[in-house]
Amino acid sequence: MRMNKNSKHTSLRLSRRGFLTTLTAASVAFLMSIWQRCTVKKNHRPRIEGASHQRGHRLWKKDFPSPDQTREADVLIVGAGVSAWSAARILSKQGVSVTLLELESMVGGNSSSGANSTGKYPLGAHYLPIPNPECTALLEFLKEAGIVLNVDAEGRVELNDYDVCFAPESRLLIHGYWQQGLLPRVGVPKEDTAEIVRFLQYTDSLKHLRGKDKKYVFAIPLDESSQDEEWLALDQITFGEWCKQQGYSSSYLHWYLSYCCRDDYGAGIDTVSAWAGLHYFACRKGMAKNTGESNVLTWPEGNARLVQELEKQSKASVFPNQLVYQVEKTQQGVQVESFDFISQRSIRWKANQVILATPMFITNKILSQQSSYTGLPLPSYSPWLVANLVVQNDLQRAGAPLSWDNVLYDSDCLGYIYAQHQDIKRFQDKITLTYYHPLDHLQTAAARKEAIQNTPEQWAEIVFQNLSKAHPDIRLLCDSISVWIWGHGMAQPKPGAIWGELRKQRQQPIDPSIFFAHSDLSGISIFEEAFYQGIRAANQLLHARS
Repeated sequence: MRMNKNSKHTSLRLSRRGFLTTLTAASVAFLMSIWQRCTVKKNHRPRIEGASHQRGHRLWKKDFPSPDQTREADVLIVGAGVSAWSAARILSKQGVSVTLLELESMVGGNSSSGANSTGKYPLGAHYLPIPNPECTALLEFLKEAGIVLNVDAEGRVELNDYDVCFAPESRLLIHGYWQQGLLPRVGVPKEDTAEIVRFLQYTDSLKHLRGKDKKYVFAIPLDESSQDEEWLALDQITFGEWCKQQGYSSSYLHWYLSYCCRDDYGAGIDTVSAWAGLHYFACRKGMAKNTGESNVLTWPEGNARLVQELEKQSKASVFPNQLVYQVEKTQQGVQVESFDFISQRSIRWKANQVILATPMFITNKILSQQSSYTGLPLPSYSPWLVANLVVQNDLQRAGAPLSWDNVLYDSDCLGYIYAQHQDIKRFQDKITLTYYHPLDHLQTAAARKEAIQNTPEQWAEIVFQNLSKAHPDIRLLCDSISVWIWGHGMAQPKPGAIWGELRKQRQQPIDPSIFFAHSDLSGISIFEEAFYQGIRAANQLLHARS
């Protein structure tokens, strides 16, 4: 308990013996507290989990037994992430029978979740910005889910209050102080603040800017963006180069821009294209009646909530623990072979049509080598570390209180989410912090190798080292830590990745039988793009049937 320096009760006197007695009792209590906390720390063992790279790497060996059973399906979707469920939802509404095959034991892909004694927590994507008025399909889905209650004639949405991020929304630890909001303010020189304001004013002016073709310069889905060459040329240089050209030199601004790009793209301004960087700031145009435009939708389990709703709105059958290792077009349709990790047997599936809702590096491995599709170059993928820590609810430091999003200035990590922030019973003795860390300190292949080879203890130490800058006693406060590794977390929108011919080629089906749906096909790994790509593939398939 802290004593106010201005208290009038500073004249309280103790005898020498009383003082020593009090001091001794306090010392014993303090040492007992430390002993108890150290015991907790000593006894908890970090766990390493994650997308099953051991399973996925079997694709490179292809040492599977021959199929000993055959099953049939009308439409078979490989994968069970956002794009897969988005496609399944559209097809189910048209009366098409859909079957999903998923490698993992749970569905959701990067939008998966977990649970512990404190409640649910995300394992990846954890929020959705307010949808743009033009995203009618997404708004329709959210209305069916009860997240959007109404949309007025001007495109403003009325949101379910329980789905809107509660206050306080965010804070930033900068110069040893927690400030409210993520834009650097505390201790920032005037000239840097002026540069930050100039950048934000410029990107605000881009939000409703249209090209010569009357399309928004930066739209969601990005396929609806203007095709003016003047703007598409920004996809040929890095965001960092563009900043230099425009005279943006503030280290505070550079940190903020890199933080935003690392959050959505897994790489900073010297890696992603200028078009992708500006798209992050200028593509959002959503309006809400009952919250600010910069607020977001979020849930304790993150975007797993949205996947659950997509699954609920479709009638698809799901087969988990299935590693699809071969997809080949036949005269009768498509033949798919999978290995069941539970029965340790291979299955041959005969389908009329197939949607591959898989990242490109998987798609290239499972398609028949006769396909020209397998010759297309692959994007670079950002590996990610996500850790969930159960800690004693004693994290307060000077400044803004514990918020939903808690970010550390000039840190390798992105900070942490307070997982129980949306829980109306969130005031607990113990809480879960979801820590995010894009592993972009090395080239992607080297970072992925490190991600697989590090021990749980090594990863836990990295998490503790970063969080100790904000919470020096984090090791003592932590009861348990689980580490989740995403070896191929998301495709990086490097220069040329979005508006080159390669992305267009990847969206084209193979005859009327094999279709593709994944956020890789957008080049930007956000929920809206994955949702859109599923709809696009489903509509291609339906058109081929008509």
